[in-house]
Amino acid sequence: MELTMIINAASKLRISDEELYHRFVTHIQSRMGKEAFHVRDISVIVTALARVNCVDANTMSRFADCAVQTLPQATPLELARLMYACMSVSCHAHDLFTACVLQNREQASSMDPTGLSNAAYAFGQCFEVAEVSHLRYLQKIFRHIRLASIASLPLFLPREIVGLLKTYARWQITFDCGQLCKVAERMLATKKHFDLDTTVNGLHCLALLMQRNAIRSGAETTGSSKAAWEAVARAAGTLLIPELSSLQAWMLEQGAPSSGIRFVDLPGFKYSLVAETDLKAGDTLLRVPSSLHISPSYVRSTELGKTFSSIDDSALLALGLMAEAAKGEEGKWWPYIRMLPSSDELHIPLLWPEDERKQLLKGSPLDVATEQQLLQLTEQWNDIAAVIKELGLDSQSWTKEKWLWAHAIVLTRALPFGNELSLIPGLDLANHELGSKNTCSIGVAAADGQVVEATDAK
Repeated sequence: MELTMIINAASKLRISDEELYHRFVTHIQSRMGKEAFHVRDISVIVTALARVNCVDANTMSRFADCAVQTLPQATPLELARLMYACMSVSCHAHDLFTACVLQNREQASSMDPTGLSNAAYAFGQCFEVAEVSHLRYLQKIFRHIRLASIASLPLFLPREIVGLLKTYARWQITFDCGQLCKVAERMLATKKHFDLDTTVNGLHCLALLMQRNAIRSGAETTGSSKAAWEAVARAAGTLLIPELSSLQAWMLEQGAPSSGIRFVDLPGFKYSLVAETDLKAGDTLLRVPSSLHISPSYVRSTELGKTFSSIDDSALLALGLMAEAAKGEEGKWWPYIRMLPSSDELHIPLLWPEDERKQLLKGSPLDVATEQQLLQLTEQWNDIAAVIKELGLDSQSWTKEKWLWAHAIVLTRALPFGNELSLIPGLDLANHELGSKNTCSIGVAAADGQVVEATDAK
């Protein structure tokens, strides 16, 4: 209805006139006494009011009572919106929450994998505002979603598997070991459909959920937990090790010999470089020739670099990374670039959604610093984007989001070499520490021991 659209639009525009919303609420409640409001409209209305913080628990309770009447017609997203809005104002609408749980149980049994994954994420957001008394309803909902997902697991493909696992891992929701074992087996069964990004995300979430189960059970090791860990290990070995091996093989082909090291995926550390033998100070395990470095000097030698010769080294390096990423499998550095973390995996404020950043960093100096950095990068990107458009480059490969991602990669992975910072394949998998010699080291290597090094070899 028109009134629903008006309130929703006003809240999205962040209009903060409390008197206006009070009049809206009074008018709606007057009409609710004369005519039935569909749950779809109510879910939009309460979400809008909660968004601008212009509704209290008593008012929300009246909306909740009205919503119950047409609740069987609600979609999972509408159910989640209703629960989120009520929980956000500490409304304890027992009848509504109970009805939502029952409705979710009926819906989950007939949902397809995409629907189950999306529903899980929608309800997961309720944990952000839920109070202790709300948790029992959410736990029941996620039990229904989990059981329905396991029942229809043969239909799940990588995107749905990872989406579901991400939600359960993010909000630390219970996922039994025996069922995680089945998920890992499904990942193996669909291995040909997994790319590197979904593989890493899926395995990472599996490990987090298994760790949560281990903490919950204490020192006790059950047969199901052992079987689940074995299944996760098999999935990692089958899905991930070939990718890491291909990176090491590519580096060897490009003149970067290694001795006694492996590239592995370590729980909690992601891709890492580990030694297979005992080390002593001065051992050199990996030499990466400068021809494999993505450096400002290299980027300046390209046509793109010549076009943007006036920008600073960090920006130039980020542009060079974007250019190589845009080439995909045709590019020289693709075996390396495909291993780089995505924006979701780079947990830095620069890449956080604005609402999340404001909530988590409110009042801190980091919030101001991040805001200033974003403003600077956005202004810089606007100038660059105009030139990119004139050059006729693929607009999907050259976006502000990819620009921020490339900058984040440079900030977190570029290493000093010579007089500039460079992206050095393989070397950035090692833990690095800044000392008097900017030594890159692995584990407990001696402070002055060059265990891993880059070279000037061509």
